[in-house]
Amino acid sequence: MADGGAVREELTRVDRPTAFGYVLSEVSGPLKFLAGRVEGLWTFLATDDGTRVTWEWTVHSGIGAGRSPVAGICRDLAAIAKRSLENIAELLPAGVTFLLE
Repeated sequence: MADGGAVREELTRVDRPTAFGYVLSEVSGPLKFLAGRVEGLWTFLATDDGTRVTWEWTVHSGIGAGRSPVAGICRDLAAIAKRSLENIAELLPAGVTFLLE
């Protein structure tokens, strides 16, 4: 990571073509004080006009973190997720639309 920290990312679920899940653990660097573990899930649902993509996660407190810092990191993660999805949208072929909610 940019701050010198690292995480272990492990794929925990693959349900092609509808979902995949992962866990981020062994958090090091400054982030370890806020998040000890993150469980993530991407789901894909076919709709009449495309595919609905959902990205959700559960953040477990890190070393000495209370509820307030975890709530703050969840807000930060939401912003990071939005930027990530916007980057994905830019990689889609011409004519494919991508709606962020």
